Amino acid sequence: MDWQWCFYDGNLHNYIDTFRKLMMELDAVSIIVPNELLSYLLLGKIGGNSNLSQFVENLIFNEEIIEKPLLILSRLQDFANHIHRNSDGSESTSTALTTLSDEPHKIVFYCDKKRKNNPSAHLSIVQALITLSESSQPTSNQIVIDFGATHHMFNNIKFFSNHPRLIRSEVATGDRQSHLIAIGISEVTLNCNGKTLSLDNCLLVPDLKCNLVSMLELFKNQLTVHRQEKTFSLTSNQEVLITGEIINRLMYIDYKLPTALLAVKENNPWHNRLGHPGSTVLKTLGFADTETLCQICNISKARRLPFNHHFDQVEIPLELIHIDLVGPITPESLSGFRYLLTIIDQATSFKIIKLLKRKSESFNQFVIAKNFTENQQNRKMKRLTSHQGGDFVNDKFKKMAEDCGFTHILSPPYTPEHNGYAERCNRTILEKARCLMNMANLPNHYWAEAVNTAVFLSNLSPTPSRGNKSPYQLWNNRVPRLTHLRMFGCRAMIHNLRSQRDWKLASLGQEGILLGFENKNTACRILQLIDLKVIITTNAIFNKNIFPRLLGGRSKMPWTMAAISYQQPDQIDNNLLPSGDE
Repeated sequence: MDWQWCFYDGNLHNYIDTFRKLMMELDAVSIIVPNELLSYLLLGKIGGNSNLSQFVENLIFNEEIIEKPLLILSRLQDFANHIHRNSDGSESTSTALTTLSDEPHKIVFYCDKKRKNNPSAHLSIVQALITLSESSQPTSNQIVIDFGATHHMFNNIKFFSNHPRLIRSEVATGDRQSHLIAIGISEVTLNCNGKTLSLDNCLLVPDLKCNLVSMLELFKNQLTVHRQEKTFSLTSNQEVLITGEIINRLMYIDYKLPTALLAVKENNPWHNRLGHPGSTVLKTLGFADTETLCQICNISKARRLPFNHHFDQVEIPLELIHIDLVGPITPESLSGFRYLLTIIDQATSFKIIKLLKRKSESFNQFVIAKNFTENQQNRKMKRLTSHQGGDFVNDKFKKMAEDCGFTHILSPPYTPEHNGYAERCNRTILEKARCLMNMANLPNHYWAEAVNTAVFLSNLSPTPSRGNKSPYQLWNNRVPRLTHLRMFGCRAMIHNLRSQRDWKLASLGQEGILLGFENKNTACRILQLIDLKVIITTNAIFNKNIFPRLLGGRSKMPWTMAAISYQQPDQIDNNLLPSGDE
């Protein structure tokens, strides 16, 4: 017996006879099918016919008749005889949504073969929704209950609780010429009045104009429909799960999406190690770009449209330097820092930051950075660009520019776009630091560690505007080594030296969290969970899949200022990054 080929072809008498034969076959082989399910299978095949829809709906919502398929067949027989007596015996077309047995993911609307060349004759709920795109009734986010569908179908991935499993399935309209494509299948969860309805095996059909919920699938899950004049409700064990309203004989579900976000497939580990750069960086470094959605990037890099501005190209380091001040940042870091002084060389995009406790420290920290960079590059700074804030427009900066012989270029007031190079650098650093903080889920007081690591990783990442060379390579004329990089915030197992063990059988290791890298060598900054002290060590192994803070950690100490013994992060010495020469 094949239920899938029992479809309504326009002849109600033939359909009734075919269904009776199928019921007899079931009885002959002692297969027990619930009467209510038989009734819905019987009525679902003809529910899309315009001449029968009202009659079918009356039967479906009659709780006494719906449990008696033989009585429904008798009522259909009477209705068919009535039509035959009052017409020429012709029937209008009908459609039903089903699945072919030899193509389990192909969904087809069956129709009257006599009218297969007349597309206007093949109207079902789905086709009606497609043609109503100019109407104010169904919108792309509305959900309609379909009596003839055998699958739940949704047009947007936002409805799905998990990423759909990829498939490719055809949803054919009645003329068998127009097709919609289902590209995924997964679970959908709907919320209504504090209740939750989970729908399994839902198809993702992006071109569908309106979302469809299969009535047959609902009844398989022991759900009952109660209809009023203009509203309806779906109940399970006398508990109302979903309500809705009836408009033009279509049943629209009142719902809201759950607040839980979609589960995100693990992305390329190098994308995490390098602080979540763009896909171009990964391709340049030779790491396969999986084009996987990165939720950390989505929540960390959301921004307004960029301001298009052009800066003159320079080729020599220190020919043009951009500076800016970021802050105050709250809460202050564990060492009391509240500001960032960012210093960027335009020729190489090499970045240096200085952490400040007060804005008044800007001048002294800039002098330190200027002396360091000029000594490393063996050349003098030519031009300096900044905004006109009091941090940079004062007697100290003016006298230094005169004494050192460089030009201080000031952007016009209230036009940060003219200092856009520094502003864009700030955004790059803060986005990367925000990604690192969100990935590690560390307390806010650790932002200084994240910012230092963000600058460190940014200088190691290729820059498309610089021929896909990294700022470090352009600044130092050698390729950086990346093999020592690990994910910020991941679990670190630290080896305890003999001098650190208080007895013979003491543990040889302890758990910590990676907070960054030391610039003078390949040592790592690690927060010990046992006492929340930051240590610098090379004796550690890392687990990229575990972030202790995400799992609650193993430390019993609270994340408070009083509980933490903290070592101030190094003031940036980015020129001493690990070399690629070995």
